[in-house]
Amino acid sequence: MLAALAGRDWGWRACYLRRVYEATILSIMRYCGPAWQPWMSPTTADQLQRSQNRALRIVTGQHATTPIEALHLETGLPTMKTTIRRDAAIALERSLRLPDGHPRRLLASLDVPHRSKIRGSWRRMAGETVAALEVDITSNRESFGPPSSETWNCSPSPCNWQVTIHPGAHGSRRRPNEW
Repeated sequence: MLAALAGRDWGWRACYLRRVYEATILSIMRYCGPAWQPWMSPTTADQLQRSQNRALRIVTGQHATTPIEALHLETGLPTMKTTIRRDAAIALERSLRLPDGHPRRLLASLDVPHRSKIRGSWRRMAGETVAALEVDITSNRESFGPPSSETWNCSPSPCNWQVTIHPGAHGSRRRPNEW
């Protein structure tokens, strides 16, 4: 789908392609991520990264020999490994902000040794991520309140979503009188 939208004769701008990528492909790769991504094997995580690299090459229009770091810098998107670790840390923080009797908070608060030495869990991955950041997440934690901002009122984006339709444009299969 991205390749079709990023055609040579006419094509969407990179900012539009990035939005389509985030809305369709990345949302599928991240769906319920903290529940299943920490359990993935390294080869499965590599498959997700390769899919992301392919999509980012289409979005940026870069060649296959372009370094992967350049793709991530140009699009402003982190690697899948970083995304997985970030999602696990966010899930832990959200779980610790739930009320005391909530099952997810109890699960996040447990200090039980893991049985598997090879595969991890979101709690272990989140703990390692937070420890590596050297941030104390236990102090000044308040429960979630109602939204403080209008989530439906987004700030203007750098991309302009105004679309102009040219009936006789090159590549159009319809004739102008069929519009």
